Amino acid sequence: MPDYKLALTPNAPYVTTGATTHFVLRPTNFVAEVIPFDRFYAKLTELTPSTEPYAMTIAEQLRHEGRQVGELLAQRRALLAVLEARGLPIPDDVRARVESCDDPAQLQLWIVRAATVHSVDLLFD
Repeated sequence: MPDYKLALTPNAPYVTTGATTHFVLRPTNFVAEVIPFDRFYAKLTELTPSTEPYAMTIAEQLRHEGRQVGELLAQRRALLAVLEARGLPIPDDVRARVESCDDPAQLQLWIVRAATVHSVDLLFD
């Protein structure tokens, strides 16, 4: 079986859906050389410069998702730490609500409120 590679040429077939263009990379055994990903990515963005801001490698996507998860965890911990430092009791239902929140803006609002509320009951009002 031939060693198939992916190739992109200036006349590569594509499909446009709304504002998004999807290029079709076809297996071919006519590639003269195997190139490193960074050179392939450079060629891709050269041929399709309008897609450069949207193009991400899998590693970049995973790093981005990891940062988002890390930021959420840090916000949740900060909120609980502020409440604990102020000596406010944290019931299990409040802890569960904080730990299940996936909205960074909401967590930030709660952190600010946690600095001044007199009771954890007022945190979510």
